[in-house]
Amino acid sequence: MKSLGKRILTLLAAGFTVLILLCLVVLDSPFLPPCFFHEFTGLHCPGCGATRAVRCLMNLDMAGAFSFNPLLVVALPFFGVVMFAQGMGWFFDRPGWR
Repeated sequence: MKSLGKRILTLLAAGFTVLILLCLVVLDSPFLPPCFFHEFTGLHCPGCGATRAVRCLMNLDMAGAFSFNPLLVVALPFFGVVMFAQGMGWFFDRPGWR
Protein backbone atom coordinates (compact mmCIF):
# COMPACT_ATOMS: atom_id res chain seq x y z
CA MET A 1 0.00 0.00 0.00
CA LYS A 2 1.35 3.39 -0.99
CA SER A 3 1.58 6.14 1.58
CA LEU A 4 -1.01 8.92 1.45
CA GLY A 5 1.69 11.60 1.39
CA LYS A 6 3.24 10.22 -1.80
CA ARG A 7 -0.17 10.03 -3.45
CA ILE A 8 -1.03 13.61 -2.56
CA LEU A 9 2.37 14.82 -3.75
CA THR A 10 1.90 12.96 -7.04
CA LEU A 11 -1.56 14.50 -7.52
CA LEU A 12 -0.22 17.98 -6.80
CA ALA A 13 2.63 17.54 -9.28
CA ALA A 14 0.23 16.27 -11.95
CA GLY A 15 -2.16 19.14 -11.29
CA PHE A 16 0.63 21.70 -11.53
CA THR A 17 1.83 20.19 -14.82
CA VAL A 18 -1.69 20.29 -16.25
CA LEU A 19 -2.10 23.90 -15.11
CA ILE A 20 1.12 24.96 -16.84
CA LEU A 21 0.11 23.18 -20.05
CA LEU A 22 -3.33 24.78 -19.98
CA CYS A 23 -1.81 28.21 -19.56
CA LEU A 24 0.41 27.59 -22.57
CA VAL A 25 -2.59 26.56 -24.68
CA VAL A 26 -4.91 29.37 -23.57
CA LEU A 27 -2.36 32.15 -23.91
CA ASP A 28 -1.38 31.15 -27.49
CA SER A 29 2.13 30.49 -26.36
CA PRO A 30 4.92 30.52 -28.90
CA PHE A 31 6.35 27.49 -27.09
CA LEU A 32 3.93 25.13 -28.86
CA PRO A 33 5.78 23.40 -31.70
CA PRO A 34 4.58 23.89 -35.29
CA CYS A 35 2.83 21.05 -37.09
CA PHE A 36 5.27 19.43 -39.52
CA PHE A 37 2.43 17.95 -41.59
CA HIS A 38 0.93 21.42 -42.04
CA GLU A 39 4.33 22.95 -42.76
CA PHE A 40 5.06 20.50 -45.59
CA THR A 41 1.60 20.02 -47.13
CA GLY A 42 -0.38 23.13 -46.15
CA LEU A 43 -3.21 20.87 -44.94
CA HIS A 44 -4.48 20.66 -41.38
CA CYS A 45 -3.98 17.26 -39.77
CA PRO A 46 -6.34 15.77 -37.13
CA GLY A 47 -3.84 16.70 -34.44
CA CYS A 48 -4.05 20.33 -35.52
CA GLY A 49 -7.83 20.15 -35.31
CA ALA A 50 -7.64 18.68 -31.83
CA THR A 51 -5.24 21.39 -30.68
CA ARG A 52 -7.45 24.14 -32.11
CA ALA A 53 -10.52 22.48 -30.58
CA VAL A 54 -8.87 22.36 -27.14
CA ARG A 55 -7.95 26.04 -27.46
CA CYS A 56 -11.56 26.86 -28.27
CA LEU A 57 -12.78 24.77 -25.32
CA MET A 58 -10.39 26.62 -23.02
CA ASN A 59 -11.98 29.86 -24.18
CA LEU A 60 -15.50 28.35 -23.78
CA ASP A 61 -16.20 28.45 -27.53
CA MET A 62 -18.11 25.18 -27.97
CA ALA A 63 -19.23 25.92 -31.54
CA GLY A 64 -15.68 26.67 -32.65
CA ALA A 65 -14.35 23.54 -30.95
CA PHE A 66 -17.03 21.40 -32.59
CA SER A 67 -16.19 22.85 -36.00
CA PHE A 68 -12.49 21.96 -35.61
CA ASN A 69 -12.87 18.42 -34.22
CA PRO A 70 -16.38 17.11 -33.40
CA LEU A 71 -15.12 13.70 -32.24
CA LEU A 72 -12.91 15.26 -29.58
CA VAL A 73 -15.75 17.41 -28.23
CA VAL A 74 -18.13 14.43 -28.03
CA ALA A 75 -15.56 11.99 -26.58
CA LEU A 76 -13.98 14.34 -24.03
CA PRO A 77 -16.67 13.97 -21.31
CA PHE A 78 -16.51 10.17 -21.54
CA PHE A 79 -12.72 10.25 -21.37
CA GLY A 80 -12.96 12.50 -18.31
CA VAL A 81 -15.28 10.07 -16.50
CA VAL A 82 -12.98 7.12 -17.24
CA MET A 83 -9.90 9.04 -16.09
CA PHE A 84 -11.69 10.12 -12.91
CA ALA A 85 -12.65 6.52 -12.12
CA GLN A 86 -9.11 5.31 -12.77
CA GLY A 87 -7.67 8.06 -10.58
CA MET A 88 -10.05 7.24 -7.74
CA GLY A 89 -9.07 3.58 -7.95
CA TRP A 90 -5.39 4.51 -7.82
CA PHE A 91 -5.77 7.07 -5.04
CA PHE A 92 -7.87 4.91 -2.73
CA ASP A 93 -6.19 1.65 -3.82
CA ARG A 94 -9.52 0.01 -4.55
CA PRO A 95 -9.55 -2.40 -7.47
CA GLY A 96 -13.34 -2.05 -7.76
CA TRP A 97 -12.91 1.43 -9.26
CA ARG A 98 -10.60 0.15 -11.99
